[in-house]
Formats: sequence, C-alpha cells, structure tokens
Amino acid sequence: MKKTMFVIALVFCLLAAMTTAFAVSGKGTQDNPFRLSTPEELLLLADFPACHFELEKDITFTGTWEPVADFSGSLDGKGHTITVSAYMAKTNTGFFGTLSGDVKNLTIYSNKITIESTGNAGVFAGLCSGSIQNCTALGEFICNTSQFTLYAGGLCGTLSGNISHSKVNFTSLKYGLSNTNHRNLYGGGLCGVSDGTIEQCIHNSTVILSSSYYINLYYGGLAATLNQDASISNSMNLEISLKDTGSYASHYAGITHENKGTITNCYSASGKISGYGIANGGTMTNCFYDKTTIGSSSTSYGTPKSTLAMKMEMTYTDWDFENIWAIDESEENPINGGYPYLRAFYADVVRPITVSTASVSGEHIVIDTKITDVADTYVFHIALYDADGRLCNYMMLPNDRLLKDVFVVFADDGTATSAKVFVWDALNVIEPTADCETILITRE
Repeated sequence: MKKTMFVIALVFCLLAAMTTAFAVSGKGTQDNPFRLSTPEELLLLADFPACHFELEKDITFTGTWEPVADFSGSLDGKGHTITVSAYMAKTNTGFFGTLSGDVKNLTIYSNKITIESTGNAGVFAGLCSGSIQNCTALGEFICNTSQFTLYAGGLCGTLSGNISHSKVNFTSLKYGLSNTNHRNLYGGGLCGVSDGTIEQCIHNSTVILSSSYYINLYYGGLAATLNQDASISNSMNLEISLKDTGSYASHYAGITHENKGTITNCYSASGKISGYGIANGGTMTNCFYDKTTIGSSSTSYGTPKSTLAMKMEMTYTDWDFENIWAIDESEENPINGGYPYLRAFYADVVRPITVSTASVSGEHIVIDTKITDVADTYVFHIALYDADGRLCNYMMLPNDRLLKDVFVVFADDGTATSAKVFVWDALNVIEPTADCETILITRE
C-alpha cells in the first residue's frame, strides 16, 4: 500500500511539473525539486503539498499567509529566510497547518505575527508529525486564546515527530489568555506539547506571559508538556528574561512544566523561573539548572548549581564534550557566556578573538590583536569609535589561520577613543557572530 501511495504521489508531482514548467524551475521530485524565489512561487507549497521544494533566495511574503493544510513533501531552505507578517487563523495555525513531511535549513522571521486562536499554533507548524531540522525562528510571535485550549510553541504547537539542531530566538515571545471562563494555554519555547523527540536545540527569547481571570497558563522553556515516550536531549534554555504580567499566576519551568517523558543532558540558565528548574516529574538524567539566576535550589526539579559551577565542564557528568557539547572556560569573553554550547551552532569557532592593547605611538594608533583559529568563511574587522560611539575608521583583515598576533596601524586624528574587533561570516549578510571586549584608547 505504501509503495502504491508513493507511486501515486510521484506521478502527481510529475504531472504538476508539466503544468508549471514555465512558471518555476524544477520538477517537484526529490532529485529535481521546485526552486522557489518569489512570494507567488511560495503558494505552490499549498498547490502541490506532496512535492519537494528548495528556496533560491530570501522571500518576504507581505500578505496574510494561509497555512498549508497538510504538507507531506519536503522544503529545503538552503540557509534562506522567509519573512511573514500575518497568519490566517485556523485550528492548526503556522506556516504549515499540518507538517507530516520534512523541513530543513530554513529560517522563518516572524514580523510580529499575532495569533488569536484555539487548537495548535507555531511559527513553523500547528501540528508536526514530520521533522524540523536545522531551522530557526526569529522576530516577534504573539499567541492568545480567549476560549477553549491552545497549544503553542516557537516552532510548532503539537509535536509528534522530531525537532533537531534548531533554535528559537525571538526578541519577544508572548502567550496570553483573557476570558472570564476557564481556559488553558500550553506554551513552550519550541512547542506546546510533545509526543515526539527534541534533540540539540536552543531556546533564547524574551518571554512574556499574560493571564487574566481564572485560567491555566503552563509554560516550559522548550515544551510546556512532555508526554509519555517523548524525549528532550542535549538541549538548552537560555531565555533572556521571563516576565509574568498577568493578574493571576502562571506556571513555568526551565525545560518543561509537566514531564511524563525523558529529559537527558539538558540545562537551563534563564532568568526567573518560579517553581521548576528543569521540570516537574518524569525522568531527568544529568540535567542542571542555574540556581543563582533562577532563584530556586530544589533537587526535585533537576540538579541545582551555582553560576560558577554551571560554567565548569566537570559539572556535566557523562555529557559528550567530544562530539556534541563544548565549553569555553576562558576568563575573558568566553563563548556563550561560559555556559556549555552545542558544537553544531558554533562550528569551527574555538574562541572569539581578543584585543590585547590599543596604544598611541606618535601620529598613529597601534592595535595588537590575538586571532584564534576560526572558520575559513569568517573575516575580521577592526573598528575605531569616538566618545559618542560613532565609527571613525575600520579595516578588514584576511583570515589567515596561521596568524596569531596581528599589529594594525591607523592614522590618528585624535577622535578615536576605543577599538573593537568583530568576527563576521563572509557568506551571510554582514552580521557579527562574535566580538571581543572594547579597549579604550588612552592619550597622555
């Protein structure tokens, strides 16, 4: 039966290709997917949901996006970004209403998407029984419900499939309830409720919870609820902050509020999490939370550690620091603030570069930099700033892996007061991926 269905789907894709050959390149097959480059071409995802697609470039969709009802094909973002400002509210709301296929290498930028709904909601999918791999959700995302129950997450509402090597990094993630009747909202950094697997994922957002009247708002840094047979492994919660602005208390935890499954090799170093450091109940193995930032030290909800201990490799018993995790115990500007980081998100970066000295010699400013071993795609920019933070001068340095100590000389016109070195990924939009400390330039 499965073979018959596969043949039918393949024939369908081939027929689709015959009718759209002049509109979009590719044939919709796994070997020759449709290649999308315009907002109009994005609509083909709904027309041919069993086919295979790739993005050719970043795409901004300016209207209201209607969730693809049931996507069973594949979409490879190829490192590109889709920007969306509004979703049409459905029972299952997201870029995909129901995702039973595979999505990878894609960033969705939520341009303040606001959902007032019930059922399931997420930036990527309402329901996900397929896979989300190497994907990112950015921007602002707001989910509210005033009736019945809503399962909501940064990536998906309800997960029965797999999320791996993905991250959620919203400037604002807001969950809210408002109604005089008894309602429920299960909100998570990644998903609302999970029956599936989450592995090697990061959540790092500013979270705002707002509850009014007598309602239940449950929140978890990665998932609000982890059901039986579900699992979270090798993942971390680094929330910038969590605020409860409602008149009634919400319930939150670092990884998952209600745990009936298994959590392994995870940690939470977020801001105030009242109640549960890692999770409530279930199986937790080698899981740690920062008792200093969270303000709790109960051993019932994971293993509490001080901030200093959270930044020491010896804390993390039986974690794989050869292949999955790494930790930078440097005293100055350590990667990820000194907390463990996932190698998949910091490929080839050993340490950010540092500036040792910035001195004035005659009519010149001399910058002595220490460059560490980083990826070949990175370039270095040394920048000079005045007292008001305005750029005075800069220089781009080639990436020579053999270079360790570099002296850069600028002409001194007397305006520069500080120096800084940025590491930029030359293959992406110019965006700092790491930076050193600021060094003041002193003059006698």
